[in-house]
Amino acid sequence: MFYRLYFHPLAGFPGPRIAAFTRAYEFYYDVFLSGDYTFAIKEMHQRYGPIIRISPHELHIHDPDFEDELYTGASKPREKYPWALGMFGTSSGFIVAKEHDLHRKRRAPVNSFFSKKAVTELSPLIQGHIQNFCRRVKESQGTGKSLRLDHAYTALTMDIISDYSYGNSYEALNTPDMMAGWVSAISRGAETLHINKFFPWFIYTMKALPAWLVVKLNPSFGGIIQMQEKQAEDVDEVIKSHGQLKKNGRRTIFHELWDSPELLEKDHNRQHMLNEAQTFIGAGTFTTSSHLTNTTFHLLDNPACLQRLQAELRDTITDASILPPLSSLEKLPYLTAVIQEGHRLAVGVGHRLARISPVRPIQYKDWTIPPGVPVGMSNWITAFDPALFPDPHTFRPERFLHDTEGSDRARKLFSPYSKGTRSCLGMNLAQAELYMTLATVFGSENFDFKLWKTVNEDVEPWRDYFSPWPRNDARGLRVLVE
Repeated sequence: MFYRLYFHPLAGFPGPRIAAFTRAYEFYYDVFLSGDYTFAIKEMHQRYGPIIRISPHELHIHDPDFEDELYTGASKPREKYPWALGMFGTSSGFIVAKEHDLHRKRRAPVNSFFSKKAVTELSPLIQGHIQNFCRRVKESQGTGKSLRLDHAYTALTMDIISDYSYGNSYEALNTPDMMAGWVSAISRGAETLHINKFFPWFIYTMKALPAWLVVKLNPSFGGIIQMQEKQAEDVDEVIKSHGQLKKNGRRTIFHELWDSPELLEKDHNRQHMLNEAQTFIGAGTFTTSSHLTNTTFHLLDNPACLQRLQAELRDTITDASILPPLSSLEKLPYLTAVIQEGHRLAVGVGHRLARISPVRPIQYKDWTIPPGVPVGMSNWITAFDPALFPDPHTFRPERFLHDTEGSDRARKLFSPYSKGTRSCLGMNLAQAELYMTLATVFGSENFDFKLWKTVNEDVEPWRDYFSPWPRNDARGLRVLVE
């Protein structure tokens, strides 16, 4: 303890002394208080300044102007923080690749699938699932019964990413409850992510136990195990169809990944494919559906914003049966501003993203950060900084319009998909889903939704389990379809 406080290379950095000598401080906030350390870090910055020591080994910076220096391109390679990666409970997969070069090699086989060109070509696939979503919504139309629109959005994004990945959809929208049980199970499972960092043996012990015993110990894990079994079936089908790069008449991510000459030899195995499947399905489902849920709530809760969006879409969509091309939707200023403000309020990735400069020190103002020291920044803290976004808890798409004071700085400093070589692989797909879904719901279909016993506390991000999760007692986005 004495060394950490007075002789450690980070001893001179500001921050609470308890955080400097023990990780128990972080453990208390993230495990006992359920994902609350991000908010403790925010309070630390308010007291100690823009750079702070948040653990014996880690620093945190709150200064959006520094993002480009921390999250860099290939000329200044950064590594991920191994201890932080422990939350995922695996060492295989591009998301947990510590080294810059390993991450680049693992990501290379699938980069082309998430390019702007590839996503645009598969717009009909996305629109097909959106139409199925609309069919489910219409089943509640005029019934007087509330619809869990957050469940419908999650089923939609799950169907899109599973179809995009394997060539066959999970058809969550076609199940009676839109797989709501699985969503609830994932929420319970997310609570173990912070435990995994402090006790790495926990997740590996759970994986080693028979499935029936895991469910008996914690029944909420049943939905997770069912999904893992489904993913295993899909991966096994991919492996059996070796050499076939097409399924249902088109390329799929996992068929190409398995047969790619760029796939590392050590990754050419079933377990690696399973790990990547869990990453793609999880990341491709919840962040996008959370955005749609939060954005829809705020539009319904702010009639003036909704009417302005509807007017813009009405002027653009001349035939309700034909959605304009994605490229046309992306040029709509108010729809774009709504999506950007939705990113800000939904946050996306709430957890700090720590990076390490392995060889060269990082200079932040007068502070020299030694090589090998993890340094993180938090999108969540940036998104709700009143100095950057006045009245940060207010839904105000106008702050992102070009003719609004401060809009250029807002767009520059807020990066929902992060920056640099580790930026979100699926950002083009996510953006396409957001543009096309919102344009359909509030444009071509123009559903008449009314909030039903739903307030902001039912949908807003509240807990940091890597991705933001709502309160335990949140009731979700419930609407009447009139």
